[in-house]
Amino acid sequence: MNFDARTDGKRTWDPTKPDDTSDYNTNLLMYDSVGNAHSVKMYANRDPGANSFTIHFMAKGEEVTGGVDGVPSVQGEGKVIFNEKGLLQDVQMANVVFNFKSAEQGQKVDFKFGDAILQGGKGLAGSTMYGAPTDVFKYMQDGNTAGTISGYSFDDEGVLSAVYSNGVNKNLYQIAVSKFESNEGLYKLGSNRYKETRKSGEAFIGKPNVAGRGRIMPKNLEGSTTDIAKEMINLMQMQRSFSANAKVVTAADEMMNGVLNIKR
Repeated sequence: MNFDARTDGKRTWDPTKPDDTSDYNTNLLMYDSVGNAHSVKMYANRDPGANSFTIHFMAKGEEVTGGVDGVPSVQGEGKVIFNEKGLLQDVQMANVVFNFKSAEQGQKVDFKFGDAILQGGKGLAGSTMYGAPTDVFKYMQDGNTAGTISGYSFDDEGVLSAVYSNGVNKNLYQIAVSKFESNEGLYKLGSNRYKETRKSGEAFIGKPNVAGRGRIMPKNLEGSTTDIAKEMINLMQMQRSFSANAKVVTAADEMMNGVLNIKR
């Protein structure tokens, strides 16, 4: 976001009248420790005679422990400091904790305003202080509501991911692939199964498509997994059964015709 460098810093913020006494305010969505969504409001006021803004965070009184219905409750504050070029110099957010009802008390929330210079960044990515209106250009949060697994998927690296109903994807496991010194030395067990032998050497287990190991092809059916001979035998058995059943039906039909002819 950008903080307006033209702000004079003459306003004194009053928590009883936060909207009227702030230089800028905006609503933020956040989640507590049990996945409940809360609307939190951020207020910014420029510090008199300094290239910094004091930030206050307020939650609805009815949603926090000890709060009063309809009266916003201050849950934390900090400072965003810029240098003479409008770049983010430092962020001081040490006292930002929330006490939502039916959730973890003293829940710490890390609000990131960008790559501050004093924290090893360049001060460009994130917040700036230029002569333009204060506004949020991009806002992201990494919290989410409670969710259940709605599906699974594999990627090209063989990683099994769980897809949750709240839109979160989480990696669970990865398929391991083995390679041998001599594939020809493996003992064939049948049904496309092989067994390690002295000639093949020990199995070297690792990630797919690494150091000569096979590649994972998700959502593909491998033709070699079908036992053609076994399927042909099953087909012949089904054909014989069908022929036998057809002959039974034919014999029954002929018997009925014979009975009808005798009656006539």
